[in-house]
Amino acid sequence: MLLAIGPDGRFAAVKLVHGFLAHDPVFRERFRREIAACRLVSGAYTAPVLDADADAPTPWLATLYVPGPSLRNVVTATVPGSSTGTSNPATYSSPTTGPASSTSASHAPSRTTMN
Repeated sequence: MLLAIGPDGRFAAVKLVHGFLAHDPVFRERFRREIAACRLVSGAYTAPVLDADADAPTPWLATLYVPGPSLRNVVTATVPGSSTGTSNPATYSSPTTGPASSTSASHAPSRTTMN
């Protein structure tokens, strides 16, 4: 995930597909379905799709950036034993953290500019 700034100045979370997956036609079809599903979902806990291209040399999906804590920080703060590595956060879900926590792109390590 990348944090980008669009031409209109809005922040976007951009998902770039790894090169080894970009060459897999089965993955590309799955990514097309993911983009289509993301475009159908709307509501208070979802980030709208700004743009996407499953057929680009490096497929990508851009959604509106929603500031929030990283998933790692939420898990560490709410899952017993997670700070010591004794818990499996992949099996944990909590209605108290809400779906916005898992859709946050605040863990994005780098920035770029969208054209």
